Amino acid sequence: MNRLVVTLAVAVVLTAGCENRRAPNGGAAVPPAAPQTAQPAEEAPIIESVAYRCGDLPITIHFSKFQVTVELPDEKIRLAEVTSASGARYASGADPAEIELWHQGEEALLSVRGTRYPVCISERALKPEKLLAEGLSSPWRVEWDSASGALRLEREGRVSEGRAERRAAEGGFELSGEAAGQPFTLSIERGKPCIPSEGKLPRPHRARIRHAGLDEAGCAGTPAEFLSGRTWQVTEIDFGFIPASRMTPEFLLTPRGAVIGQGFCNRFGGRWLLQGETLRIEELAATKIACRDAALNEAEEQLVASLRAINKLSMRERGQVMFLSEDGSKSITAFPR
Repeated sequence: MNRLVVTLAVAVVLTAGCENRRAPNGGAAVPPAAPQTAQPAEEAPIIESVAYRCGDLPITIHFSKFQVTVELPDEKIRLAEVTSASGARYASGADPAEIELWHQGEEALLSVRGTRYPVCISERALKPEKLLAEGLSSPWRVEWDSASGALRLEREGRVSEGRAERRAAEGGFELSGEAAGQPFTLSIERGKPCIPSEGKLPRPHRARIRHAGLDEAGCAGTPAEFLSGRTWQVTEIDFGFIPASRMTPEFLLTPRGAVIGQGFCNRFGGRWLLQGETLRIEELAATKIACRDAALNEAEEQLVASLRAINKLSMRERGQVMFLSEDGSKSITAFPR
């Protein structure tokens, strides 16, 4: 097997000019300045090891003084710390872009030979403290604490307390226990988006509750879990197909609230936040490189304008999602990968 060449980039790009490696939460993401070249580092004692998951790819980053070791399923790569205008950056070799790591807290961004993976998130951050689920045809709601196993069930205007344990099941997992002295089961079908009701944002999983005569479908997870941690690849802008280009526009919403994207010719970044069931993208800024094709310049301007305007979502066929403005005049259709 050929030696795997990996490029790692920061998931939360800090504002150029910051002296600290860690920016305050919620800072806008902007493209970093070109840093200096590094030489391969010699092995040093490991201070901390953290497991990450980049979509389906598991990696481990071993942190040492002035260097890291990135452990892939079939290879370990040692990277030295290099000078950078912002963020914590590590690289190896004469070409620092060949193997590099931009790291920010619980996140990183991975690209393998030109293939961009979803944001790499630490395993500890992937485990939510609470699971939320709600009904489709009736207003039941479940909260489950993964640390203690405590269960809270709201149903027919009554609140019941109980306990449940998680166990693996086909296509997802299941919570099994009791609430209000009655057997309780909540089945979760992972990766099957679900909208609880009209006007609400999608949730990442489908659910089914069984408790004291109640056997109904529902949705599980939160809108933030549905939106963040994966790359959205754009297929349409303002209800029209994008022009042909060697670069497909895409953007990433990180769990820490950063927006990182690539247009036809420019990179862009900003912040995203949820206000109830409303999505907002703010402080969006882009580099200023002119495309050679005028049509691409126009399409890129549409892309940025539509991103600034969106505040709601609509599910489409084959897993695609339409991001829409309040009045429906601006739109971006994309699918997660």
